[in-house]
Amino acid sequence: MESHITTEKLNFLPENFNDFEKAILEIISQLDDNKIAVLSTLNNGLIDSCQMTYVSNGLDIYMQTDDRFEKITNINNNDNVSVVVGNLSIQGKAILCGKPNESDLFVEKIKNKCYKTYENYTNLPHQILIKITSIRCKLWKFENINGQREEIIKIVDIPNKKVNTIICDRLKSGY
Repeated sequence: MESHITTEKLNFLPENFNDFEKAILEIISQLDDNKIAVLSTLNNGLIDSCQMTYVSNGLDIYMQTDDRFEKITNINNNDNVSVVVGNLSIQGKAILCGKPNESDLFVEKIKNKCYKTYENYTNLPHQILIKITSIRCKLWKFENINGQREEIIKIVDIPNKKVNTIICDRLKSGY
């Protein structure tokens, strides 16, 4: 059984967890707790977005779709994608990894998270599995800072293991 770490549970993490580790656990928790995301790809300079069911394994996101759909052509032309799950926005790199029913990890996770998706689509002949590796995440949320409830944006740079926390009330000209 996978653990789900909510924001409240993060308050009880050991003090030696740094901001990056806490942010990663929060992102993984949000991915684990949801099953619908919006995938955006680029098509000749225009953004194309669609709502999809997904599963995750850590920071990796898996989606299945028909290999004849426009998003597959878009990914083949440009592997940079964006995924939005609630108040979490992820920039990542997409790769096509074959048939979804040939991935034990995907089959196990999709059956547990959204059985109807598995039942209706996973074994269809034109299905293809997309794996998205997260690179940069933005998490919008409210936090208690110095006794005040503040709206913040946490920007998580995964390759460089850095977190930048921005308090929105203090923004002057964007971030």
